[in-house]
Amino acid sequence: MGNGGRREILWIGRANPGGTSAYVRRGGEDQVVMVEKGVRDAALTEYHALRIYDLFAVETEEVDRLAVRWSGDAWAAVKDSLGLWREEGGQERRLQRRLLKTIAYDIASARVRRYLADGVPEADFAGYGLHEPLLDLRFSARGEDRRLRLGNEIDPDEHYARRDENSTLLVVTSQLLQSAELPLEEMIETNPVPLNYDRLDSVQITWHSGEQVTCLPGPRGEW
Repeated sequence: MGNGGRREILWIGRANPGGTSAYVRRGGEDQVVMVEKGVRDAALTEYHALRIYDLFAVETEEVDRLAVRWSGDAWAAVKDSLGLWREEGGQERRLQRRLLKTIAYDIASARVRRYLADGVPEADFAGYGLHEPLLDLRFSARGEDRRLRLGNEIDPDEHYARRDENSTLLVVTSQLLQSAELPLEEMIETNPVPLNYDRLDSVQITWHSGEQVTCLPGPRGEW
């Protein structure tokens, strides 16, 4: 749209013989002018190349709930105000923060490898393994509930995928399948004093002799 909401049409032709410019004509005008070739290149960009390729626009620390279901198990976990994770429901056992943070990181860094089709009918997702997915991952971040389903394998590193309830068929890597397919029993925290080590601001050690030493983190995280 042009100034004042007026629609403008720009006809873009071939590049000049030197390949440095392109011929263009404004709609409703007879005059042909030359512009930088980048204008033509931008206009020829494929639609999918203009799309956002972040699978979920969230940060690792914003993920505060996870619910995972796959053929081998199903579990759910929530993060408390200290950044520690526990089982949701059941015995509400503490879970290893390192493992849950890895899953949250993989969610935050996940990318769409390819967009395959938009407006896919609901029934057609079954043909890609997305009605009974290999992995059904639900999570919450910033108060919003999100969902990712991974379907049939395309090759060892790629799967068909569906984001939330969108009708778009995607291809993503298998990284989340690898990190999230963990039995609950393997994630139970065995440390008797579970801590969020990112939030430690001092450590004091006292020996039997009564001698004490206090350790403080440096500006780069070193102690």
